[in-house]
Amino acid sequence: MLHSFRLYDVLECLKNWVINMKFLFKILLVFISILGFFVGYHFKLSRFHNIEFNLSSEDFAKACRQERTGRIWKEVRLDTVFSIRNYNSNPIFYPLKVYVDSHGDIYVLDVYTPAVLKFSSRGSFIHKFGKGKGEGPGEFEQPTDFSISPDGYLYVSDLSTHLVSVFDSVGKLIQAIRIDGAPGRIVGLFDKKFIVQRFGIGDMFQKYDIAGNLLISFGKFFKEQNSYAIPIDLKMFFDGRNVYCAFIRGGYLLSYDVDGQLNYLCETIDKFPFPEVKVSQGREKDAKVIRVMLDPDAPVSALDLSVSDSLIYILAGTASKKEGAVVIDVYNKFNGKYLFSFKFSKLTDTEGIQSCVISGGNLYTCEILKGGTTCVRKYRFRIF
Repeated sequence: MLHSFRLYDVLECLKNWVINMKFLFKILLVFISILGFFVGYHFKLSRFHNIEFNLSSEDFAKACRQERTGRIWKEVRLDTVFSIRNYNSNPIFYPLKVYVDSHGDIYVLDVYTPAVLKFSSRGSFIHKFGKGKGEGPGEFEQPTDFSISPDGYLYVSDLSTHLVSVFDSVGKLIQAIRIDGAPGRIVGLFDKKFIVQRFGIGDMFQKYDIAGNLLISFGKFFKEQNSYAIPIDLKMFFDGRNVYCAFIRGGYLLSYDVDGQLNYLCETIDKFPFPEVKVSQGREKDAKVIRVMLDPDAPVSALDLSVSDSLIYILAGTASKKEGAVVIDVYNKFNGKYLFSFKFSKLTDTEGIQSCVISGGNLYTCEILKGGTTCVRKYRFRIF
């Protein structure tokens, strides 16, 4: 009887692991497919070719270069405070992003639920933002990012529905705004305004109020910017005064003020070429089907970005893989100058870290665990 019970447990764990892995793979395929649509949408069928990156006005060639080409390593100490694996007895399936507000409350975007989950500074579940999967008010199809504004509003961008949903501090939906293009990353500002990085024709960034009025557009990096959705994806952060962005690929760090004026554009310590994107016509009955492939080995310079005090922290991608540890690069937020780096080993149960934020002497992470499960962790954080 004991052996049968153990066998049942093993089979049940294996079943749950397979379900989780299938879901993660499905999320990855859906995300790439939707982005791929924007990559190929504006190409005529007779023009399928490998994309060449034609620079525009805010030329990357003008980006300031770092004085150093190699990393300056500093020692760091991390002590685990707690791990969050579920809320109200529901597991956190796929935490895409973690964020911490000025009160120390923790927010997690779980794209499986899908919703933004709010926890106290001690890890206790408070409530969630969003009613689940769907296209109705307060529902999400494919949420890609969220932001907490300094005045307490929560903004969620949905790549599939083209909507930005605005919630108050207790989770009530205030407004759902359809923007011009497909919203990728987002930051909430003061006075019920926000800036969204979007995929579409024209400038990369747009500033709106929550009535849905487009206030300004800015940021033109490529001549056919709407065609480069996958490789020009980036991470964004608002520190209460300026907006900071780091390209996931390519290796660039930039800052704007809230009126769209560029403060600086700099190369990061990891300066990589943009990856090649292959666009081709599919063989399906629908002649308009477009396939997009990105080099799976293309280097990644920034998995995440956070700002604390006078410093910018970038979670490195390819460098972490090379070092066999989690690598975080630190920059001066006022001029984009590289300062130093630190690294730490993942815990024995952790497969990888896909999001992190540093705030108030603590480091918070979204971690994929071995076996297909996930968690959010809080660490005490100290650099020597």
